[in-house]
Amino acid sequence: MAAKEVSIRLESKRIITHAEAVEIRAATSYDANQKLVDLMMKRGLDAFLSFITALEETGQQRLAEILRASHVKTNERPSSFQT
Repeated sequence: MAAKEVSIRLESKRIITHAEAVEIRAATSYDANQKLVDLMMKRGLDAFLSFITALEETGQQRLAEILRASHVKTNERPSSFQT
C-alpha cells in the first residue's frame, strides 16, 4: 500500500490530522502502512470509506476492490472498526 500518498488524501479530507500525516510520511514503508491501518481501525465507518476512496485515487484499485467487496459482502462495517 502507498500509505504516504493515501495519508495526503486523508489529511485533505480531515480524516487524519496533519501531525498523523507527517508521522506516516516520515516512517518506513512498512511502518507507514501499519500506522495508517491502525488509525483507520479507530476512526469508524466514514473513515474506512474515505480510506477506500483514497486508495482508488492513488491507483490502488485492487486493494480498494478487496476492501469494498469485503464491506459489501458482510453488508456491515468491519467488526474491528468503531463508530
